[in-house]
Amino acid sequence: MKTNEIKDWWEIQHSLKNKKFLTGMKALEVWNSLGINYMIKQDKKILNIGLGLGDETKTLFEKGIEVYGLDISEKALERFKPYLKEGYLFPKDLKKIPKNFFDLVISHLVAQHMSDEDLIKQMKVIIKSLKKEGVFAIQFSGTNNINEQKPFSILAQKFGGCNRNLDEIKYLVSQCGGKIVWARKKSFQSILGWWYLIQIIRK
Repeated sequence: MKTNEIKDWWEIQHSLKNKKFLTGMKALEVWNSLGINYMIKQDKKILNIGLGLGDETKTLFEKGIEVYGLDISEKALERFKPYLKEGYLFPKDLKKIPKNFFDLVISHLVAQHMSDEDLIKQMKVIIKSLKKEGVFAIQFSGTNNINEQKPFSILAQKFGGCNRNLDEIKYLVSQCGGKIVWARKKSFQSILGWWYLIQIIRK
């Protein structure tokens, strides 16, 4: 299965000394980009998708926030276990994620590594996991190419080349039971491209 091949690849990335494919972005930078600083409070239950190098998970924990993690890598979940109230392995543990539970779910630099099939599978569960006023803040890698090759190749998933245009994003969110209530487009340096940063609520 493709998901197993991708999982094995990420396990290797978490084992390497040079973790160049794991995000090292600082928590505050992520929250500023996604417009969610106002939600980072001690009384919130927050799920972090894609643990990367762990700065965001550790920062949430240090702020006294109940933080949960969802990752495709068992090594990542094990490494950051001391900071997590509970960890979920994708896709195996999706059924364990409670409904109507999280105040905030954060996904940054993750969707661009996911096939449509896996992303839809994840989003359907995550949107149901939100409280009535909960927010799913997620970043997508953008494209203007309406002829983007589909389905995404294994290489595209490994190296973050799963780009989507805004219409595709809106369609995916709607299909998964969500509604976009905030969005912005942000260019990033060194690469000719941009991110879509959006906030989703339950319909």
